[in-house]
Amino acid sequence: MATDTRALMGTAVAAHHAGKMAECDALCQSILALDPRHTEARLLSGIVAAKMGRTEAAIERLRQVVQVDSRSFAAFNWLAMLLRESDRVAEATECAERAVSLVPSEPDALNNLAMCYVRSNRSAEAVGAFSRAISIRPHQPLYHYGLATALDSLNRTQEAVEALEKAIRLSPDPSWMLQLGTVLLGEGQALKAAKICRRALDIEPNLALAHLLLSQALEDLGESDEAKDHFDSAIVLQPQPHEIYKIRGLRRQSIGQFQAARDDFQRSIEIEPSQGFAYYGLVSSARVTEDDRPLLAKIEQVIQTGRVAPSEAAYLHFALGKALDNLGDYAGAMDCFDEANRLVREARLLDRPFDRERMARRIDDTIALFCRERMSHALENATDSELPVFVVGMMRSGTTLLEQILSSHPEVGGAGEQSFWVNLQPSAVDFEGKRIDETAIVEGGPRFCRLMHELTPDRRFVIDKNPANFFALGSIHLGLPRARIIHMIRHPVDTCLSIYMTPIRNPADFGCDRSNIVFAYRQYLRLMAHWRSVLPSDRFLEVRYEDLVQDRQAATKQIVGFCGLEWDEGCMHPEENIRSVRTPSFWQVRQPVYTTSLDRWKRYEKVLGPFTDLLEP
Repeated sequence: MATDTRALMGTAVAAHHAGKMAECDALCQSILALDPRHTEARLLSGIVAAKMGRTEAAIERLRQVVQVDSRSFAAFNWLAMLLRESDRVAEATECAERAVSLVPSEPDALNNLAMCYVRSNRSAEAVGAFSRAISIRPHQPLYHYGLATALDSLNRTQEAVEALEKAIRLSPDPSWMLQLGTVLLGEGQALKAAKICRRALDIEPNLALAHLLLSQALEDLGESDEAKDHFDSAIVLQPQPHEIYKIRGLRRQSIGQFQAARDDFQRSIEIEPSQGFAYYGLVSSARVTEDDRPLLAKIEQVIQTGRVAPSEAAYLHFALGKALDNLGDYAGAMDCFDEANRLVREARLLDRPFDRERMARRIDDTIALFCRERMSHALENATDSELPVFVVGMMRSGTTLLEQILSSHPEVGGAGEQSFWVNLQPSAVDFEGKRIDETAIVEGGPRFCRLMHELTPDRRFVIDKNPANFFALGSIHLGLPRARIIHMIRHPVDTCLSIYMTPIRNPADFGCDRSNIVFAYRQYLRLMAHWRSVLPSDRFLEVRYEDLVQDRQAATKQIVGFCGLEWDEGCMHPEENIRSVRTPSFWQVRQPVYTTSLDRWKRYEKVLGPFTDLLEP
């Protein structure tokens, strides 16, 4: 029998190499009929089933292989790919990690693992895996493209641009050019975005999204007639034109063209009523009034049909919640936010549950490592640049408003949310070993300054408003001892309510659950109390959101003075700042500074649930 199976296996392998999948599969089944424990035949039959599009059969066969051979790299790697494509991301990630542990130097396996991390919203780990794959096989364009996608999700914009440019040099893929154009346009580089779009259209003239993106870039450049021509082309070429209107609406929101954005979202809905995002775009572009009751009824009708995907359904519930909030039905609004967060939690966060113990331990370790003694001694050769200004705080605390106010000063630029220092932490700080790599921190200072200068040249100061930088203020101050840090503080319940009520592209692992949000907020307060005690007062300023809104001029003058700037009246009109706003605060920062968001929690007092704990003194 051994001779028979050996001969059959040789024939099966030859058939596989010749692309004769059905013949190969039949031969594998013949071998397994003779010897059910023939692992090599079962592995090949699983791979062949995958190539023939028989995904479930392939998964079952490959699972049988790993049950008897826990060191089968090929089985784990193929399982990871198939499970990821079948949206079983948690299991796919386990298989991919196992494959990499078996063969750490296989770049395709690292790429596979990185793609699993991307799907699990573990972008920082994805960056590491993509980077390892690139170090082994630097001329594979897919690895660079994957790296760019992960970097962009972390708001490491300049690095994402560089990775995309490398991918395009290796393989001039028009879809990658569009990704690059989108990033460039979001950073206000309309001329470069237009150039890359034209290059994509030279390769593929009928690419609808290239015409759309080019139209947006041309609008920014003041070329309205040509912009309209390209938008019209996009509508004609796009099989689902509602997507074109939705994308343009989102872009118009980001630059403060709210009525035009509403028109686009409305047109998108007219073409395709069974969706979610356009409804949220519509209600988030203006305050909802009683005249909008028909819109609410339409949203409820779409929800009741059950025809939209969970991610789109979540936007419907967020939209309805925002509308009911505007109309004063706070209990009804909270019911909608509860359902929206449940949908997001099930769709996006089940694969990465919030680990309270891990977060508390990380805060403990940070406080211990960056103690008063260490923070009081400057590192040798640390840069003395004052270019960066860091605006930090819990998300939804008003950091975007503060950035808009300060970047309205002619000597200040805004760089959005950069993840440079948060992502430097793993290599610079060994929490388990209780060690800090001072060289990595010192070298990080000039690299970060170069990045900020590239993003916003010819400015005396450039703002990094990543709220999560509060985790890394120790490294930031040691690497940039002359940099200024502004901590934005908002009423704790108002902050946590806003987190819960706002759809976020990449939700935090503690998001979507009220008790987890409260726990994370308390850990944030604990760490900020430490930074308050160890950072020098001339480099660290705390600003209350409520003061900035209620006594705007005094608070703004304090901020401007802290930066060593002369007063400029433009800081009193942040709504006129033409910067693109890529955070969920696009509506608020385009309005004159308003007080309606103060003590918002009082309207929800009867339905606060776990948030009530933050009212305790």
